[in-house]
Amino acid sequence: MRIEKTALDAQNRCVYSLYKEKGCIGHAVTCADCFEALEIAPEWQSRGYGSYLLREVLRQNGGFDRTAPSEFTAPLPDTGNTAAQALAAKFGFVPRGGLLVRRRVPDLTAVELTHHFLRSTLAPGGLYLDATCGNGHDTLFLCSVAGENGRVIGLDIQPQAAANTNALLAANGMAAIGRAECCDHRELLRFAPPGSADCVMFNFGWLPGAAHDVHSTADSTLPALQAGLDALKPGGVLAAVLYSGKVIGNAEKKAAAEFFRSLPLADYTVLICEFANWADTAPLPALSLSGKNNRCRCEAPKKEVLPMLQQQTQSPGWRVLNRDVIKYIAITAMLLNHIANIFLVPGTLWYEVLVDIGYFTAITMCYFLVEGFRYTHSRKQYALRLFGFGVVSQVPFSMAFAQNGILEFQDFNMMFTLFLCFCILLCIETIRNRFLRGVLIVLLIFGSLFCDWALLAPVFTLLFRWSGQDQKRLRFSFALSAALFGWLNYTSSVWLYPTAQCLLMACGSMAGIAASGFVILYLYNGQRAARGKKFSHWFFYLFYPVHLLVLGVIRVMG
Repeated sequence: MRIEKTALDAQNRCVYSLYKEKGCIGHAVTCADCFEALEIAPEWQSRGYGSYLLREVLRQNGGFDRTAPSEFTAPLPDTGNTAAQALAAKFGFVPRGGLLVRRRVPDLTAVELTHHFLRSTLAPGGLYLDATCGNGHDTLFLCSVAGENGRVIGLDIQPQAAANTNALLAANGMAAIGRAECCDHRELLRFAPPGSADCVMFNFGWLPGAAHDVHSTADSTLPALQAGLDALKPGGVLAAVLYSGKVIGNAEKKAAAEFFRSLPLADYTVLICEFANWADTAPLPALSLSGKNNRCRCEAPKKEVLPMLQQQTQSPGWRVLNRDVIKYIAITAMLLNHIANIFLVPGTLWYEVLVDIGYFTAITMCYFLVEGFRYTHSRKQYALRLFGFGVVSQVPFSMAFAQNGILEFQDFNMMFTLFLCFCILLCIETIRNRFLRGVLIVLLIFGSLFCDWALLAPVFTLLFRWSGQDQKRLRFSFALSAALFGWLNYTSSVWLYPTAQCLLMACGSMAGIAASGFVILYLYNGQRAARGKKFSHWFFYLFYPVHLLVLGVIRVMG
């Protein structure tokens, strides 16, 4: 038995012919979504062939598609044609306005219900996380919500899932908005610091199309849900779709539901949706809104909050410095350091004071490099800016620090160092082969030997990358950096100055790094300046070559 479709004219009129035993036993004529006729040969009637033909025509035209709406019409059957009336009723056709009409709306799945809620709640331009990206469909959905000014990060512990998601985003023109990383969802705070995310979405279970033996469990799900809640800003939404069944059991779904029900009402509004007439193993959508200041579409655009950390235990009154202010402090300290190195005599009081103040800058820039690496809209553009301004700054750098003559190559400038540090981060995030990754990182660190802040800047960068959002690790990183730098200064000067003076100079050299740690750990509020963001962005890049050129010209003319 087969059905052959034949187009009759340019108005989408088609005939579907049903063949059995080499002969045509019936046909249906349609025009777009309208049935004009459906007939079965008398000798083949009352044997189910009319149902078969109608079902196949509906199927071929999307009548059973659970994801899209459909509507079909047909003429009313004659009053005495009970068989035709029963056939129409069997497939959902009902009399309406002189016709038979069959309407079908998409089935409301747990994921679609979650999508509907998020689309009606979230505003464009936020930071969104798909903590279990799978094949990327939820990540793609979040990209459509985030818009061109938003940022979406997908996470999955399976490399194939991250690759599938990135391919889907690229195919749909969303690669500039979102990307996927291979990472355990319990570590999502590496990508969305506390208080920074507008939405965190989980779709638990296994990777569709892959083996079912790799799936989420309660042991990983509960820490991931807690991390997701920590990442939310006030008014943010955590959405999770929970599953149970023969393969994965009921433990994860039950534990997650209990987790949501235990959240304090003062901090969260929780909604768990159950499909009352579905099986007990049906997916369970759970939604949690953080805080009372829920953000809606009519509100003013949010301030950019992309902090590396957001301490919950510190009083907000202490956090008075935004990122741009700290960077202005850093470039001022750098200017004082460069003035001392170019014009003052080493070992003198003012030389030591100004140089030590300037040590605030390098580690601060490494910190913000790690933070910026996570949240930049284009890593390619970020890397090109660092490299480009490195090229532009090299002649002024060589002029400013020349020992003899107008120009003298000492080493490559700090922009090149930051570019190498950026490449180290890129290797860590993108290269899965451990041996190849390790070799490239070692080569990049070796390359820094020819740059300003050789070895130290890559070490600072790796420490901050390792620290993530962990406060203890960050404090340890700053302390270790200060101790390492002080030790290097002591060992390099112990042959030139008395021991007491060397110790004093070493302690002084540690002060700038310690000051950077204090400012970032206790005074940084994780925000950018409310005004002048574009000006500040380019000022920080331009200041470096311009101030070196001015200092170099003064040195040559002096």
